[in-house]
Amino acid sequence: MKSNKRESLSRILLEDIKTSANLGTRKFISWIIDRFGYRPAGWLAEFLSRIDEQLEETSLSETANRAIYAVSDGLVVNDRETVPSSGPLLVVANHPGMIDILGVIACVKRDDVKIVAQQKEFMRVLRNINRHMLTIEPDSTFKLKAIREVIQALNEDMAVIIFPKGLLEPDPALIPGAVESLKGWSDSIGVFLNKVPKTQLLPVLVSGVLTEKAWNSRFAKLGWNQKRRQQFAMARQLMAQRFPKNEQWKRPLRIDVGQVKRAEEIDPNLDPRMLNLAVRNEMLSLLKQIYPWQGPFEL
Repeated sequence: MKSNKRESLSRILLEDIKTSANLGTRKFISWIIDRFGYRPAGWLAEFLSRIDEQLEETSLSETANRAIYAVSDGLVVNDRETVPSSGPLLVVANHPGMIDILGVIACVKRDDVKIVAQQKEFMRVLRNINRHMLTIEPDSTFKLKAIREVIQALNEDMAVIIFPKGLLEPDPALIPGAVESLKGWSDSIGVFLNKVPKTQLLPVLVSGVLTEKAWNSRFAKLGWNQKRRQQFAMARQLMAQRFPKNEQWKRPLRIDVGQVKRAEEIDPNLDPRMLNLAVRNEMLSLLKQIYPWQGPFEL
């Protein structure tokens, strides 16, 4: 990777981290990120650029697998055999951050994939990654455009990955609040299934993105609420993962696959409200089965 491109991408990533954290007047924490975050941001820039370059030579799922093993202790996928290998597929997943998207891509094992995500400046630099994205920007016009693009992709028998919360969610293996977060999931899922009834729905639960060491680190505890603590823990873990022998900062990424159903099976009337409720209930069942301490399980 050319040094000028690396430096540019590093600065974009640093600014994106600070913007996502919404630091506002917290200048001390912003200074810490500027002072100590540039090298980790450079490592992340290099990491993302390698992924982008590998996409020219290998499949999307193989590239995701390689990336996962570079920054974690591997990947554990439960019930992967239920994932459809062809046809329109809507993958809905929780969003605990870090490498969650890589885990979902590796789980799906398809190359005809589009990922719905908020537009980030660094995506414009990484053209091979960007071609798999359906980006959403703040203005409502583009949101309607994104909805049309998702429906078009499903009509073309592609797989679409969406994180319905649209924001960072608790890592269910470590942080409470995973059930409560489901209440904030977008109702667009029901719209997609209503418009393309042949679509198969695949609920996926992602966990294990954060280590206990990162969550309990001094830097993470600077966070003034749970979300900020999680963001700071992610940043601290990223700093430590620059060193391959730092095994205590790594853990296996876990993916649990729910039941695959066609929209028509979920609700013959294709009522978007009933479809949305069914999706949330399936995720609720996965949480109850795997992380019972996250209860009570009521929506």
